[in-house]
Amino acid sequence: MSIVLGSLLSRGEVETILESPIRWRVEWCAGAGWEPTEGVGAPLPPDVVSHVPSRSRLRKIERGIYDEKTWMFAYFDGDIDDPVLVFHEGP
Repeated sequence: MSIVLGSLLSRGEVETILESPIRWRVEWCAGAGWEPTEGVGAPLPPDVVSHVPSRSRLRKIERGIYDEKTWMFAYFDGDIDDPVLVFHEGP
């Protein structure tokens, strides 16, 4: 697995990454008022992975083409030797 800190990941990449145990953190939108959820491996909270954009949708979002759906943006954070897969809700 190639890790690039801060680079947005597609749903397919996330599904592949989650096949092995890895630390993750879900950062909910500010309006939810929830503390971040953390864990290792599966399972994640319901619908998190399904709300990560596909590769084609991610390209549209990067070009500024949005829709009404709430997305979970996934990226690696932390230290390259001990990365955390972060899911960030919202823009």
